Amino acid sequence: MKQLSIIIKSGSEVVSLLRDISFKNKWDDLFKNCRWVTPYQSYNYISSWYEAYSQQYTPLLVFQLSQQDKLVGLLPLAIHKHNGTFEIAGAHQTEYQAWLADTSCEDTFIQESLRTIFTKFNVKKLTFKYVLGRTPLRWLHSKTWSNHSVLKSKKRPLINLEGDKFSLKLIKNKTNRNRLNRLKRQGEVKYAQIKDRDLFLKTLPKFEAIYDFRMLATYGVAPFSSDRSKRAFYLAMFDKKNLLHISVLHVGNQIVAFKIAIKDEKILYGSVTSFSPLFARLGPAKLHLFYLFQNLIENNFSFYDLTPGHDPWKDSIANTYETVFEITFFNSSFRRNLARFKFFLKEHILHILIKLGVKPNYLWIIARSFGHNLIKGIAFDTLKIIFPERNSRYRVNIEQAKQLPKYNRLSKDNLEDFLKIYPRIPGGLFNNFLVNSQKNFHAGQHPYTATTSNSSFLFCGWLTDALNPQYISTTISDNLSPKKVVLIRDITAAGKDMSVDFIELALTQMIRDAALIPEVEEIIVIIPKKNNNLLGSIDKLNQRHSGLLEVMTG
Repeated sequence: MKQLSIIIKSGSEVVSLLRDISFKNKWDDLFKNCRWVTPYQSYNYISSWYEAYSQQYTPLLVFQLSQQDKLVGLLPLAIHKHNGTFEIAGAHQTEYQAWLADTSCEDTFIQESLRTIFTKFNVKKLTFKYVLGRTPLRWLHSKTWSNHSVLKSKKRPLINLEGDKFSLKLIKNKTNRNRLNRLKRQGEVKYAQIKDRDLFLKTLPKFEAIYDFRMLATYGVAPFSSDRSKRAFYLAMFDKKNLLHISVLHVGNQIVAFKIAIKDEKILYGSVTSFSPLFARLGPAKLHLFYLFQNLIENNFSFYDLTPGHDPWKDSIANTYETVFEITFFNSSFRRNLARFKFFLKEHILHILIKLGVKPNYLWIIARSFGHNLIKGIAFDTLKIIFPERNSRYRVNIEQAKQLPKYNRLSKDNLEDFLKIYPRIPGGLFNNFLVNSQKNFHAGQHPYTATTSNSSFLFCGWLTDALNPQYISTTISDNLSPKKVVLIRDITAAGKDMSVDFIELALTQMIRDAALIPEVEEIIVIIPKKNNNLLGSIDKLNQRHSGLLEVMTG
């Protein structure tokens, strides 16, 4: 039989192929007959990514056609326009990376494709992350490929939804049941799928703010804010139909949690998921899963994919596992051996640190900090421990505060402002401002923020309206009686647009709002002693409204 040649198309040639309905149909047929594919190898997914990331990547398709003009092998790739690196199409957003091949060439197509691109383009390495366990990989054990590749096995945590009543187990948990009841007391709890494009377009910016805030505070990255093509990518996938499963949990009109996931007929794959920090105390992720699993079971899904990765939370809810692989190919045995050595060191160091209780996300942040703010961060954090911040405390006259003029200079509970604030906040190793902000949200506190029209950071202050007396006592170093105390604290004011007058108006708004909280018995304003602008604003406020603030001693 005549050997089939490898065909390579790139750039505008790929764009033309993707518009060819005949080629699309061939791709769809190959996809249906390939036993190891996921939706990440589908025409709808790959073409959406090529379209959205056309400014950053040059598309490249490697494929084979049979003598009957049937597509029998396909490897979708991309070349980064900035650094020239080769990546699997979809890059890091493609959770399961692979090639497609017909049974007639399931071993040969990928080998011929790799030889061709490594020779033709002088590729140094190419990584597939993650390849399903059912992918034919026997050929990797040959001398040629074993000397030019590194194969790593990983656990893929899954939830088997068939006959397991997993959603019922979640809600029968007493803690989760109590959380759901507490959420219901805040308003009507509604779970819904988003299937309307206009609604998705309207809601997506809110999803982005929730997701980016949590990622910034936890990992130091903002996936949507730093990647303007990501929104276009998800909208393109939405338009392809039957590729995305978008679910959201609301209480009243507020978003509690959401998930934008890739799907096929039987499996829901992990993608973009998060929860509002406003509801963090109620375990919103698990409450969302309860409703999501019910919906998946009703629609005959078999599995929920938690995706590979170091995460104790995934292991706590997974009820089955599969083995997947990360495969990296190199253009020389020297590069391969060097990579194996680096991998050996990394895995052993990681294992030791995790044994010592260091969280994987902290390791990731530390790695990103080298060459950036590591030394500055360590110095910043050390100085705060050696020289703790001293505060001035003021008790508010509640009845007088209720009569203060009404101002609306600040936004309350506005996550979007934190995304504007982030690049301009000086901080320590884990970006103290965002880490502390996340902790404040989780403690049930409410941020009041202000930014300028050009996104410059102006002001952030926190109001606590539901703290227990023990926490308040340790926070302000005072023995308070158990009553409803509201704190105004953690005030940050910066930027050239900041003025004592603006801070005065901001504090006026926060103090008035605190005084109008039902049954409040005491309001305390905490100001850092070294911040002259804040102290000056307090003095002006007290001069304008004599007797409003009483200095607390002790």
